[in-house]
Amino acid sequence: MLVEQKNIPSLRFPEFEGAWEEKKLEEIADVKGGKRIPKGMSLTDVDTGQPYITVSNMENGSVNLDKIKFVPDEAKHKIRNYKILISDIFISVAGTLGLIGIIPQELNNANLTENANKLTNIKCVQAYLLRYLETSYFSRLIENVKTTNAQPKLAIYALQSFKVRSPHENEQQKIAEFLTAVDGKIGLLSKKKDLAERYKKGVMQKLFSQSLRFTNKDGTPYPDWEEKTLGEISEKPMYGMNAAARQFDGENKYIRITDIDEDSRKFVPKPLTSPQGEILDKYYLKVGDIVFARTGASVGKSYLYKEFDGQVAFAGFLIKFSISGANESFVFSQTLTYAFKKWVKVMSMRSGQPGINAEEYQTFSFQLPSQEEQQKIADFLSSLDQKITHISQQLTQAQAFKKGLLQQMFV
Repeated sequence: MLVEQKNIPSLRFPEFEGAWEEKKLEEIADVKGGKRIPKGMSLTDVDTGQPYITVSNMENGSVNLDKIKFVPDEAKHKIRNYKILISDIFISVAGTLGLIGIIPQELNNANLTENANKLTNIKCVQAYLLRYLETSYFSRLIENVKTTNAQPKLAIYALQSFKVRSPHENEQQKIAEFLTAVDGKIGLLSKKKDLAERYKKGVMQKLFSQSLRFTNKDGTPYPDWEEKTLGEISEKPMYGMNAAARQFDGENKYIRITDIDEDSRKFVPKPLTSPQGEILDKYYLKVGDIVFARTGASVGKSYLYKEFDGQVAFAGFLIKFSISGANESFVFSQTLTYAFKKWVKVMSMRSGQPGINAEEYQTFSFQLPSQEEQQKIADFLSSLDQKITHISQQLTQAQAFKKGLLQQMFV
């Protein structure tokens, strides 16, 4: 006969045994709120010696020092009792719910926003409690608050009554140290990815400003670049299908604005769907096709079709340009530049909801090199993309590994 063992994790260091103890969070720590700046006063960029932490500063389990503002001198005494220490844990409780972390040493004794609470006077290993709050147990509490309130706010009593299971202190310490090491690897991969993306942006800026040029094999320069419009190097643009999405039929994929990843600009369906009704051949994307979002907050978002994405039809809020007079990868890279973003911002803000139609997209102009130089630039940028993709995959695997650990190492 199998007997269920309660409050014992499925993955555990071999030197430990016995059931974990369950307590309410209020038995482990004091839950206290932050304080808003007095009415009529504003935060300042001037360093007054009293930093103020807002929810928008909270990132990756810590606080972004680059975004910090300060309490004006005239407000210091009015909110002096709402400080947070490096020995505390912050939790955002309004706006973006459930951001948790520990402040860096530089912000010790900073003021804390009214949209966050702090766990203070913690009676267990601080890093252990932080990891416990990263588990699905706490995320379920957050999701419940989101779905039951029109304007979600995590009440102090909900935090106080949240149940935490924990072992003896020495096991807490070992779990915390192990997961901190995993976080270190994730942090290094995140930094590596960020540096690779910044390098690509810098190289693109130099390439497209022509301060950095490729040359022929004999060292001679390629011909001067010529100004072209999108309309001049593509077939007549076409709007997508006016069809609703349905469950994926196993063959025909449907790409909508929301299926284009904001960062990578890859086809990342959420979820994978098919269009309803008959699909005419003209709506299937082919090699050389670029689609653009034509309306809404995502106007200007672009996607270059790749054969490995399969049989993909495009939706009505997208406009297709079939590139025929240039290298499609080179043209697509132009849609990732600051110059293109600036053009989109100006062109789209006509009236009401932002939008750019097919005729307007055709007028976008840029400098175009010879076919050979286009190919070299496209190949070089593609090699950088492959490196970034490889790092991203490593990062995703590390994050998935940590998620699995959180599910198995806690109860």
